[in-house]
Order: sequence, then C-alpha cells, then structure tokens
Amino acid sequence: MTAPTLTGQDIGAASRATGALLQRLLATTGTEFNESVMLNVLSTNGSSVAHEDLVKRVVHGLKIDATEAADSLARLIHSGLVTDVNGAVALTPAGTGRFEEIREGIAVITQRLYGDLPAEDLAAAHRILVEVTERANAELAA
Repeated sequence: MTAPTLTGQDIGAASRATGALLQRLLATTGTEFNESVMLNVLSTNGSSVAHEDLVKRVVHGLKIDATEAADSLARLIHSGLVTDVNGAVALTPAGTGRFEEIREGIAVITQRLYGDLPAEDLAAAHRILVEVTERANAELAA
C-alpha cells in the first residue's frame, strides 16, 4: 500500500508550527490560548452568550474539560475583558480591544504564511481538513 500524500504527521507539524507563532503573538498580549478562543467566540457572536453555552462550545471545539474552560472564562471576567451579568457573558470594551489586537496580529501572520499560495490549493486544503476533522469528531463521538 502506498503511503498517503497527506498524513496526520503533516497536519500536526503544521499545527504545531502555526500554533507556536500564535502563542508568541498571544504572549505579547498577555492572553492564553483558551482565553483567545473565548474572545473570538464572543466577538463573532455579536452579543452576549450564556455562560454555560460558551463553556460547552469551547469544550467541544478545543477538546478540553469543562473545568479548564470555566477557569479560562473566570480569568477573562476577573481581568475585566468579559462581563457576566445574570449568567450571560459579553465582551467589555477592553475585551473588544484585546480581541482586535489579536485579530490584527493573526491577519499579519496569515498573510505571511498563506498570502502567496494559490487560492485553489488553499480551497482544496480547507475542504480536506474540514472532512478529516468531521471524521475525527465522529470517531470521538462513537
């Protein structure tokens, strides 16, 4: 049997390399990875989210336990980046500013890494990675 052209090792190496770049960026903002994901969810949601719904979403997306996700959210609330009013969490102006700072940094990194790659290759890679993720999630759920 011929080895596949794309393997989990390839995906893992790319993930670790890009993740290291993201960690470097996040360190300059004083934000942990899980916190940055929560800021992103809250920003893209456009309004408040139920506290437990945000925790569940991050647990599912990052494959972490609920305690770890809840601790990350508690740090965001304690730092004043997120408010929790009657169980609904939302970004504060400072949280929006932090999210924008991270988003702008990611845009710069993304341009350097992907900017000169052919759009059709990026689209194919996207389709394949979505399919692999869906299959892996199905296996985890089984």
